[in-house]
Amino acid sequence: MKIFKLNILAIFACLFLFTSNGYCITTEEMTKEQAKQAREDIVEYSKRFIGVPYVVGGISMDGIDCSGLLYTVSHEAIGIQLPRTVSAMYDSMSIVPISQLEPGDAIFFKTVGNEISHVGLYIGKNQFIHSISDGPNTGVICSSLNQTTWHNEFAAVGQFLPPTKDPTTLSSDHENLSFSNKQKTTNYSYLDNISFDAFGSLLWNFLSYNQMKFNLRGADLETHVMYNGLSNSSIIPGFGIRYRFDPGMNIFQMPIFFSVSIENQLRIYAGPVITFGTPVIPGSDEEVSASVFPGIIGVAWQSPDWDVGSLKMCFVQDFAWTVFNNAESGAALPIFESVCTGLTFSTGFRVTLPLSKFIN
Repeated sequence: MKIFKLNILAIFACLFLFTSNGYCITTEEMTKEQAKQAREDIVEYSKRFIGVPYVVGGISMDGIDCSGLLYTVSHEAIGIQLPRTVSAMYDSMSIVPISQLEPGDAIFFKTVGNEISHVGLYIGKNQFIHSISDGPNTGVICSSLNQTTWHNEFAAVGQFLPPTKDPTTLSSDHENLSFSNKQKTTNYSYLDNISFDAFGSLLWNFLSYNQMKFNLRGADLETHVMYNGLSNSSIIPGFGIRYRFDPGMNIFQMPIFFSVSIENQLRIYAGPVITFGTPVIPGSDEEVSASVFPGIIGVAWQSPDWDVGSLKMCFVQDFAWTVFNNAESGAALPIFESVCTGLTFSTGFRVTLPLSKFIN
């Protein structure tokens, strides 16, 4: 009778741990074929979450964090109940060399100090899926282990499913996965690190010829790309072109500039300016000369992003100084005229989209 009760309990335990994919969750008893299928299932299921926003503590399609992603996909795809936090996941798994990495393994990173603080799911071909809170692309995304940031912060490989291949075979499979700074970054890695943004705004200042008043000068349209692959992810270099319609000065200008963005909140930029037309001081017919170089220097502040589908949108306030000189002598203008012509404010909105959205 006692044996019968134990058998009944074992059957119910197995049924409780059974998933829709047919796994009875005893990973130690999995055959290689079952383990291979489980790895394929969790990889495919994780791809459904790409684009889900980052939410601290989230475990659903409405929002999810890095450990919540692995916790959710492992439970829903193959019925394995992992710990909920990154550190607990790390402690619960078998840590193996990078040469034994297989699709379906966990990849751990040290993104804050020397502690394990981030986790992703390896999906093959040096790519992994994870949920991130910082950078131009947040939420659940696919990244490359060859990206500078993840290359430098990689900590360990964790296995919670049995291996399916011989370690010698795995080693040869991953000969191209090098943690040397000489390793070429893949095309996908570059696309994953490059973001495109566009900025539309009204151009204004508070000065015109010999008087102080609000002065709507025209409009700006800016296109810009930035690279987020530096190991210090708070510093983001970029390059942009602005199209400035300034009927207040009877000109059209094209500033071409290099930029540095700091934590996606502040952007500093400078570069030459190409001018079409003959500029005049706003509110007068007095001509001035537009300088090519030095051309423009500016600072733009942006609000926190909000998601609009696959786009990110923010409010931007831009402050810029464009150089104009005396039309006859080429000398610097008097201070009032210099401020009147050169100091401008651009108020508008910026939308950002990963460059991979245009390619894939």
